[in-house]
Amino acid sequence: MRQKQRSLADLFGSTSSKATPPPPDPPVPLPPSIPDPPLTAAPSADHLSKPAIDESAYSQLHKFSASVYFSYPNMPGKLLLRKEVFYPREKFNHPYILNLLCEQIMRDTYSDSCVRMSREERRKMKDLLASFHVGTSISSVQDDAMKKRIVMAARDNWANYFSRLFPVTGGNGEDTQILGVSHRGIRLLRVVQASGINPKYLKVLRSYSYAELLSVEERRPEVVEFSLKNEQLQLQSPRAPQIVAMVRLFLSELLKDSDYVVALKSYVTDDKSLLSFQKGDIIKLLPMDGLQAGWKFGSIGGRSGLFPSKHTQPAAPPDYYCAHIDRRDERRKSRRIVAGSGATATATATATPSPTPVSPETRLCPITAAHTEYSTEGSVLGSDIDGHLYPMTEFAMKYFREAVTNQDPAHPYQELSRSCEENLMRSLIHGGRRHVPSRMEMEAILVALEVVTELCAEMGVQNPSEVKEFSVHVNRSLGEVLRPIHPDEYLFDFLLDDGSIFLSFRRVIWNQPLHFDNDLYIEFHYQQLRIDYLDGKFLLPGSDSAVHQQMADLAALQHLAQGLNNAPTQHDVKEYVPKTDKNGINIQTVHSASLTKLLAIGHLRPRDAKIHFLEMMRSLPFFGSNILLAEKVSHHDCPSPCIVAVNQEAIYFSNAKTKAVVMTIPLVSVQSLRTVSPKKEKVPAVEISHGHPSHPKTITVYLKQAKELCHIIALIMDELVRPPVSSSISSGRSLTPR
Repeated sequence: MRQKQRSLADLFGSTSSKATPPPPDPPVPLPPSIPDPPLTAAPSADHLSKPAIDESAYSQLHKFSASVYFSYPNMPGKLLLRKEVFYPREKFNHPYILNLLCEQIMRDTYSDSCVRMSREERRKMKDLLASFHVGTSISSVQDDAMKKRIVMAARDNWANYFSRLFPVTGGNGEDTQILGVSHRGIRLLRVVQASGINPKYLKVLRSYSYAELLSVEERRPEVVEFSLKNEQLQLQSPRAPQIVAMVRLFLSELLKDSDYVVALKSYVTDDKSLLSFQKGDIIKLLPMDGLQAGWKFGSIGGRSGLFPSKHTQPAAPPDYYCAHIDRRDERRKSRRIVAGSGATATATATATPSPTPVSPETRLCPITAAHTEYSTEGSVLGSDIDGHLYPMTEFAMKYFREAVTNQDPAHPYQELSRSCEENLMRSLIHGGRRHVPSRMEMEAILVALEVVTELCAEMGVQNPSEVKEFSVHVNRSLGEVLRPIHPDEYLFDFLLDDGSIFLSFRRVIWNQPLHFDNDLYIEFHYQQLRIDYLDGKFLLPGSDSAVHQQMADLAALQHLAQGLNNAPTQHDVKEYVPKTDKNGINIQTVHSASLTKLLAIGHLRPRDAKIHFLEMMRSLPFFGSNILLAEKVSHHDCPSPCIVAVNQEAIYFSNAKTKAVVMTIPLVSVQSLRTVSPKKEKVPAVEISHGHPSHPKTITVYLKQAKELCHIIALIMDELVRPPVSSSISSGRSLTPR
């Protein structure tokens, strides 16, 4: 007691005391991986709806000191230490830091008050903790490996939890309130209300990875401009300097030792030794000896070659796992169910993988595993790596061929290797899928060209030039034709879970002559032309009496094509004439003429009647054309409405009443196509640039089927006039039905 009292006397005694207290033990040094603190605190839950900056509030990190401090024994509050953001390439292997991170995540998971976490994210974390058989306290988690899995699950799957939040406005028309900056990228956020005790949560409006970010600048006070690979983004924020400093820091860290560049402009060449790319493409740099100054060697999408470095700038490595998380909702929609009938039913699985378990050797090629293996990990890698692992293709193809050509019938992976080889070649030829395929899709990976080739083979069409004249079309359940699918596109990228999208099979180009040596061929062409005729897409030339007679002949052939021997009634004849002409024709006259025609051709069998129908249709104007009705055309010679007909030679504009052609645009003169979203006109449109490349002319066609017209023109040009013409399709909105 005397010794303790002497120590207190030394502390509180007079200055004349010569005794000095012994220095305390040196403090435990801070772990080197702890980053610098933020300049200001992140907005709290109460301030998220209306972000504000409290100038009187500030925070400061005080270092440990050997000095003596005094405090109250019972503080009325608590000091909580939180992990706000991860830095690029930051590690958390230190047990103390790992314990703090895990405790923070578990506390927020069970508190239901953290607005950075969505209900779905909270539910999944609770399921993960339940699978580990741990309670609600960090004391129940003893294994460091288990703690690390919990932290990694939150870091890699939670969109906004480990982000620094800044109050912003703007965002290219979006109702943006908050900018979230994380180790994955930047996100535009908005506070939304929902039902429940804690209704506020952060909704992600747009997300950008650092690979998409070219630069960030503070253009003027409180204005931040992000230069992205495909757009410019301006945000207003009182924290503009802090936003610029943080994003630049993260970007500079990711650019260190990066083997990727981003294309600042497109570079297209016919030289096979050079690499062509489009603006915004991410190129993987590859080592090569003897490179000349100003040139680099890289790969993209399975292609490799030299390219001028002046068209690119260094880029952050693509965050494939982050892209997988950002497209999570889209991938749910991509888990299609084979739907539809007719041609869709014929387009069933052609490369079904064997149910044999996947060998370890097969897992060496994740690209192929995306089509054949049923593991989630293989699917994510196969979809998202794009061309990253294409150097493995030579080894993979060699392995697959050895397994396929093995003479041992008991080889366990022979059938699976054949499917892997086919799917790998499909990816190399047509490119990868837009989204991760579901398990059902893996059993039926279909490219449009394969389906068209198989259906044409059923119809006896073997000539490759004639096969290219057919196409699979995307249709909405309400009867709307959206657009044709290009040969190298995957069918399952267009089907939706709700069954609102179905596929149809049509002939788009009519360059090759008709032949009638196959029953399915005759039936297919008869049904397509009959539907187009009844929709009023064909012109019946001549006087009124000649038009009535042609309608009567076609009505009689349609009646016989159904195998009916009885005489048609007037009601039946109404169903045999075009819809657009029912009010302008005399049904009684057509009915009488059709009965007379049946007396002459009543002996025809249904097959012969269909052939006669096709021969009559072949002699009509606009045969072989894809005909659409435009509400308006931006040319003084074109009336409103106007008929637009597209074939392998030109785009024709004709009067909807007289059917007289008023303007023609040869396909070889078309320079570019662009769809325009509906605004004042309330109807989508297609802008066609044609004429000389140095002085092109532009004409705008307003019609509901803008997507269909744009893709039909592009499809025909791609097959017939591709060498002399460079066509492109671009739009403010996506051209694919989503």
